[in-house]
Amino acid sequence: MDHQKKLTPRAKEMYALIERYFESGLSQKSFCKQHGITYSTFHWWQYQYKKYCQNSKATQVNSEDFIPVRVSSPIGSNSASHSCQIEYPNGVIVHLRDVNVQFISELIRWEEQ
Repeated sequence: MDHQKKLTPRAKEMYALIERYFESGLSQKSFCKQHGITYSTFHWWQYQYKKYCQNSKATQVNSEDFIPVRVSSPIGSNSASHSCQIEYPNGVIVHLRDVNVQFISELIRWEEQ
């Protein structure tokens, strides 16, 4: 995170906590419970963190921001088309129906080249 010298000690602490949440892979409620923070307080600080990132241009995407993905068909499946669910650390869930696993797998391999 850039520009930490402009932040209050509490903001630095909470922004570091928000960043740990993004890396944790946990749901927001589980993360809050593990760290002894109320859900509403977490959301307020997450909102503040997002505003801070937008203002400090910390939202620029680079290759280190992506998580490797492996696509495979369910065991015993004889169909190449399946449903898929993607859950982001911020709680957003994307549901895809009739996903062609072979096509997605080829796209991922293409990006790796």
